[in-house]
Amino acid sequence: MGKAFSLGGTALQQATPTVIDVDEWARYFALQTLLGVADIYGVDNPHNVAFYARPDNGRVVVLQNDWGFGFGLSTSASIYGKNNVFKILKLPGYRRLYQGISLT
Repeated sequence: MGKAFSLGGTALQQATPTVIDVDEWARYFALQTLLGVADIYGVDNPHNVAFYARPDNGRVVVLQNDWGFGFGLSTSASIYGKNNVFKILKLPGYRRLYQGISLT
């Protein structure tokens, strides 16, 4: 996962689905954004996150951890956070997936 995240552009887009569950990550970060969680990986601090590699396919999922600072972001805050993880969700192939998540 770390090696894939260090890539950019087309190489990143091609490597990403082999190492992470992109749909699950999009849902996780959409919910995090909806709740305005500030003290979290991808926004203000690179912590309060856990990763789990599935034993069946090795793809990594992200797990919620310590969302005690909900509704801490401005309503005008970017849905793409501030840190590196969102570069995946900004890729053309995944931007639409992320923006189209329905949390109902």
